[in-house]
Amino acid sequence: SDKEIRKNSPKCESTLTRKFRGLHLSVTNVSPEDVIRTVELAKQNGFNTIVLSLAKWQSLALDSNSWIESSKKKKTWSREDLSRVSNHIKSVGMDLIPHLTLFSHQIVFLQPYFPELMYNSKTYDPRKGEALYGKVVPIIDEILALTGADTLHIGHDEVVGWTQRHWDKGILQPGEKQAPAELYLRSVLDLHELAKRKNIRLMMWADMLISNDEFPEMSRSGSLHNQPGGYGKPLRDQIPRDIILVDWHYLERRHNFPSIKTLLDEGFAVIGSTYTKQSTIKNFSSYSASVGACGMLATTWTEFISHKWDDVKEIIEFSGGEFSSSFPD
Repeated sequence: SDKEIRKNSPKCESTLTRKFRGLHLSVTNVSPEDVIRTVELAKQNGFNTIVLSLAKWQSLALDSNSWIESSKKKKTWSREDLSRVSNHIKSVGMDLIPHLTLFSHQIVFLQPYFPELMYNSKTYDPRKGEALYGKVVPIIDEILALTGADTLHIGHDEVVGWTQRHWDKGILQPGEKQAPAELYLRSVLDLHELAKRKNIRLMMWADMLISNDEFPEMSRSGSLHNQPGGYGKPLRDQIPRDIILVDWHYLERRHNFPSIKTLLDEGFAVIGSTYTKQSTIKNFSSYSASVGACGMLATTWTEFISHKWDDVKEIIEFSGGEFSSSFPD
């Protein structure tokens, strides 16, 4: 029956306590009241989880990031703001997962403050050991304490260098190289060991673990970041199976999404993720449910941080309807 086809995989059942219908929101350039108002709308539209992106550390005035000059802390949230929003999310029966941008995208994280900890201008170097983790771990600890979260999203997406355009456009400078897959793996394993000690789960983006070569029918999607040198399946084979993967596809004009089925078949708990394109939201939600995925995550990215509230409302209402239909309680 249709209901049997749409049953979550055993891995989802053992990893998550319920069907995942998540909404991704960033705290950058928005107020706590903006988030609380949006959480209320998400709740009304069937969402049960908020993934709260704390990607720009300078958006948070924490004890653990006091090394950021006060002049760069613009439109910051206080510790009390983060705690208040977290408590509100939980008070309406929703789960909260903080999201930190780790390893990649360091232009908004460590690079402006600690260039000596970087592999290149966009990716930090996990070989730096205590010098690096002495900055990262206290922030993780403080955010977990303030939010009471039992799951942490560690990012690890879009490690620059998968295309020559990154050099052509100056995203990477001449002479800079892409961080190799073994450093990506080292970063994941370091954080996985930390998570085990703290008894929390990890979640991460899946784009560096899937490749155009492996899924040629999806090669136009822009979200399969295959690399020479070990990214894609060789890297995926070494990722701990208790990390929840988020397989994002925002612009696909298709009905089948074989990458998510492969990740599920290999023993991962997997969540699909969408953005604004309604046909993708509808098709990806339905397909993900049919192959036993754990649920879906709607992203709001620039619409939310740019205060495009009508667009945010449209994302929430359409995605919430499709997610609730594909992944009912």
